[in-house]
Amino acid sequence: PQGILTGIEAFMLDYKVNWPLSLVLSKRSMTQYQLLFRHLFFSKYVERRLFETWLDHQMIKELDGLRTVLLKTYCLRQRMLHFMHNFVYYMMFEVIE
Repeated sequence: PQGILTGIEAFMLDYKVNWPLSLVLSKRSMTQYQLLFRHLFFSKYVERRLFETWLDHQMIKELDGLRTVLLKTYCLRQRMLHFMHNFVYYMMFEVIE
């Protein structure tokens, strides 16, 4: 149904910044950090789901009849997994640091 959030979509960490740290970390910057980490968390979730799909594909590859039929899905999944892996790496080590 529309308008209902799953646990992964609603997950958010909150941190109350006390004085004097609140002089450096404003409410606006904390909101930006929350959005960034929420996006990173969801991206890691998507990456894990793609990896689980890869595991499923490894079992299906044993069946010779389905291997040729599903070849395009293997390629698509691998491209998506490669993109997500590099995207998460970029966010963690280039954007956050």
